[in-house]
Amino acid sequence: MLNKTIAIDYDDTISLNIEAWKQIISLFSSLGAIVYIVTYRSSTQFDDMDLKIPDVKDIIFTNAIAKKTYCEEIANIEIDVWIDDLPESIIFDYNHLVQHMKIR
Repeated sequence: MLNKTIAIDYDDTISLNIEAWKQIISLFSSLGAIVYIVTYRSSTQFDDMDLKIPDVKDIIFTNAIAKKTYCEEIANIEIDVWIDDLPESIIFDYNHLVQHMKIR
C-alpha cells in the first residue's frame, strides 16, 4: 500500500496531458494514496480547468500563497509527495517568485 498524501499541480503539469494524469491519479488512489490537486489559482479561476478528475480528494486553490504553507496552515493537510513543474511554488508565494526569480 502507498500510504501517502500526494499533491499534484494543475497548470503545466496535469494540464499538459489530462487523460494520462487521470490514469496516474487512479493508480495512486488504487494503491492507497490520497491525491489532491494544488494550484496557485484563486477559487474563481477555474473556467478552463477540468474539475472532474476521478479519485482526487479535493482541488486546493491557494490564491498565490505558497502551496506548502497553504496546505498546512489553512487547509490543515500534510502533503508527503509533491509533483509540480515549478517546485519553488511549493515554498514561495507567487509574488516572491515574480520579484526574485523573474518568472512571469
